[in-house]
Amino acid sequence: MRVIFGLGITNFIKICCLFGCVVAYANESKVLPVDTGTQYIGFSTISVAGSTVKVFYEIYDADFKHAEVYNANLLNGEPTPQREELNLAKKYNLTALPSFVSNKYLYIVTSQKYWGKNGSVLRVNTENNAIEKVVMPRGLSVGSLLRFKSLTDGKVLATYRAGKSNIFVAKSKDGLNFVGEQSITVGTMPDISSFGDGRLISTYQAGPDLHNMQVYFSILDKSGSVSQPKRIAEHKNIHDAFTLLRSDGNVDVYFVKQAENDERLILSRRCTDHQGNLGVEEVLLDDKKYNVAKPSAQTFNGNEVIVSFINQTGPASSSLHYMKLDGEAPSCEVLTPKAG
Repeated sequence: MRVIFGLGITNFIKICCLFGCVVAYANESKVLPVDTGTQYIGFSTISVAGSTVKVFYEIYDADFKHAEVYNANLLNGEPTPQREELNLAKKYNLTALPSFVSNKYLYIVTSQKYWGKNGSVLRVNTENNAIEKVVMPRGLSVGSLLRFKSLTDGKVLATYRAGKSNIFVAKSKDGLNFVGEQSITVGTMPDISSFGDGRLISTYQAGPDLHNMQVYFSILDKSGSVSQPKRIAEHKNIHDAFTLLRSDGNVDVYFVKQAENDERLILSRRCTDHQGNLGVEEVLLDDKKYNVAKPSAQTFNGNEVIVSFINQTGPASSSLHYMKLDGEAPSCEVLTPKAG
């Protein structure tokens, strides 16, 4: 239980909201390094198998013409985890966009160029290293920003961008053949997750430029109809949403937003339910040492959460870090008060 001024986090938020606040600050968790010596690290994904927690992540060279996926063990007592290269697809210049499903299958995208339709999607069984080709509804590349998530019924979801930044969703019964492609909206940085009742949440970002982005989400019901988009928060500049199913069947959305007094980005999260109701936003990391980007999260050991993210120190330089949180975001029952 997080405690603030002697109060549990839920009671603190309820009292705080009586006075009009819409953001809660979590007790700051210790930030631990994963990889601090590389050129540029992008997306990461976390797997939990028993007591073993691993992070898989992509590393690009200086001109973004080559990328490879690495992994490292977390929570094993090492001050800095030892990274290991996967070496799965050396015939491609770019091997990137790792996504973990069911803590067993690692999806990656391989292509010769960042943009284009010349890529292949592969699924790696991390228990026996078997590699299988994934069939998608259309040609994709690393620039498609493909992500995979498992559904509560065992099916697998994929979301990606294609064409003129159109965002699509497709499903698969076996995790290898994806069909039923559905156009959601126009945007970038898509993610997808399922609620406990089987409905879906699609997140993405859109805006006129990188300094004026917003994160939106829509709810997809079981018939496939898509709700009107809603903003995850009302801040000026929000990026990089990641969705995670909660123990109560709702979804936590992790995102980064611009700090109050400078241009660095800080890490927040917020609960949403299948009706689009939002809980109070919880700030997880607001430290001048970190310019946070591309968070990824996974539950372990009950309701604890591991969050990986990059500290973006320049246009082509970053380092990978992680935090261990002792619970989920404040529930959707602790609602943000309406303005006025």
